[in-house]
Amino acid sequence: MTSKLVPLPDDREDLLYVKKCKKAKSIHCGYKRDYLARNLTGMEEGLVICEICSGIMREASLSNGETTCLVCSESQDLNPVKMVHNAVNQLEVKCPLLRDCTWNGKLSEAEKHLNNCNSFVVECTDCNDFVARGEYDNHKTNTCVFREVVCKFCERQVKAKDMKKHNEVCDDYPISCPNNCGDEFQRCQLSKHKSKCQFEEISCPYTEYGCKVKSILRKDLLAHKKEFYIEHTDMSLIEIQELRKENNSFKKKQSKMEIEGKIMKQLDGVEWEIKNFYKLLINGNLEGPIVYINNYKLRIYLIKDSILSGIYLTKKTTFSEIYLRFYLQRLPGDFDRFLGKAYITQYRIISINKQDITKSNIKDGILNYELCIGKDSEIFYSCYFFDYRDCITADNSLFLRFYFEVNSEKTMET
Repeated sequence: MTSKLVPLPDDREDLLYVKKCKKAKSIHCGYKRDYLARNLTGMEEGLVICEICSGIMREASLSNGETTCLVCSESQDLNPVKMVHNAVNQLEVKCPLLRDCTWNGKLSEAEKHLNNCNSFVVECTDCNDFVARGEYDNHKTNTCVFREVVCKFCERQVKAKDMKKHNEVCDDYPISCPNNCGDEFQRCQLSKHKSKCQFEEISCPYTEYGCKVKSILRKDLLAHKKEFYIEHTDMSLIEIQELRKENNSFKKKQSKMEIEGKIMKQLDGVEWEIKNFYKLLINGNLEGPIVYINNYKLRIYLIKDSILSGIYLTKKTTFSEIYLRFYLQRLPGDFDRFLGKAYITQYRIISINKQDITKSNIKDGILNYELCIGKDSEIFYSCYFFDYRDCITADNSLFLRFYFEVNSEKTMET
């Protein structure tokens, strides 16, 4: 197998003139004889050929009675020989490229011809390849790797050298099914095809319910469903039962939340953040926030006495609980002159879970308690909160919200 020859750019001086080394640098002497259109006669040989470089004298001169090439002569006393110069210019030559060009003409016109010769090699300004001048336009249009071409699939313009890489990502390029089902389609339709391809590997839809067949061809799925019909049915029944349980639980929570919402709309409340809750186990009474309810000024207290130690923390194997005891005190307020007797008739205490409000604990109750100005309230109430760990934050804080309904018209019950 022969290797492909890479064309080199033509140099007009190398084509036209004889190259001679003199004084350590290259110089060009007379014209070459290779492209003469005919053989020289003996008289012409003696007239136009330089004896030093054996080339056709480019500029003939007379030195010591002998005609020599001006470039090759080493004498400084030179006289141009016009007759020889004219004879040289009239010599008939072929195209110096000696290729497919059929041009013949006078030697004086050879250099001008090379400037326009279609066989002369030039360099492409885009890809730097060398092509004949006559093929340059065709090269730029049809063969240069940097030319812009249009993808026949997506009609985008791409450089010819990048077309192969473009075809690897072109959305409209035709591809075959990777599952070897035989179908062909545009690359952009691959996902759509795979969603229906009978040779695509899929999981049994009952895998998430317990079926162990995690990889099966789509074409075999129907047979698999028929074979494991009973097992799949049992899995479906179990799932339905679980969904029913969740649904019933959700309905209960929703009902509870609706009731809570209605009560909260009826009651005024105040939130109390008790920081460093565990340290309160050894402390005494804890003074809480002040709340205005129907213009009555109240303060909430947590207490402990000789019988009940105020705030209890009990840990058991099955559950945990918080045992709280509180009392209320009516304080002198700005609106007392407009207010008469009042009674607390209903209350709600919520231990709030900030992360998951559904895990908050709620305690409701009814009181028959008269609010009197000028003396401490003596009403006490004990309440339990189960699963206290859901309500105490990482920094040992406890969030309580108190709601009270104050009725200024109710009569005192005995």
